[in-house]
Amino acid sequence: MSTEKDSNIIGRLSPNRRILILDEHAAIEDDIRTFLGEHARTHGLDTSIDRDPGDTTLVSSARSSYQIDSVYSAHEALEAIQKRIAQGQPYTITFVDMPLRPSWEWIETIEQIAKEDHEIHVVMCTITTADSWHEILKNLDDTGRLLILKKPFENVEVSQLAHAIIEKWNLRRQAHLKIDELANMV
Repeated sequence: MSTEKDSNIIGRLSPNRRILILDEHAAIEDDIRTFLGEHARTHGLDTSIDRDPGDTTLVSSARSSYQIDSVYSAHEALEAIQKRIAQGQPYTITFVDMPLRPSWEWIETIEQIAKEDHEIHVVMCTITTADSWHEILKNLDDTGRLLILKKPFENVEVSQLAHAIIEKWNLRRQAHLKIDELANMV
């Protein structure tokens, strides 16, 4: 039996809407930012993108805001993920723009991201999928966190994918908290 206090804690959890974009040439960063903003606008929400240097947040209503950080190297991505985990503010998704011919460096980066954060979802943005997908699958335990988004992609694909992953991540978080709560009661 849950207490009112416990239910209030779960109800007050703010949804995690943090996204990391790893794109060494900034080719998809603007598209993803725009598509996620377009998603909010098509649902009648007031959305504005603040382009001040250093401000990486896409602002819209509290219900649909995304906090988007961008990095331009594998090393920066791992540092950003580690920093967010240490702050208790992990990312839900990382969009990784894969080169035309993914090198081992890119495959190893995705594997490192998955090892560093066991809950993050990795979305590979790629033109080709065959080789990179099979190589990564060999080394990952949980393929439910690895998705492929073929380029060029549509705004609705990015919007729906981000929304679905974020909802899944947050529901899973609430379930873990409830399980912990029940274990403490027992």
